[in-house]
Amino acid sequence: MMRWEYLSVDLGSTPTKEDDVYYLNLAGARGWELVGILPPQRAIFKRPLAGSKSQKIAVSAPSGPEAKSKPGNTGR
Repeated sequence: MMRWEYLSVDLGSTPTKEDDVYYLNLAGARGWELVGILPPQRAIFKRPLAGSKSQKIAVSAPSGPEAKSKPGNTGR
């Protein structure tokens, strides 16, 4: 099972808007994936915990009437 570690960054404390992008890119370069932004300006990141093992799951394409695409359906 994949285990995650999380990082929270207060983007509201950066001096300029350009610094926000710098910190987002820096986190990405260090392996962090942006999960979301929470009010007022808190970025939440995750990355696999060192030593965790991912579990591969085989997924087949759906068939039948329920397989038709619906607006907003991302397949998840």
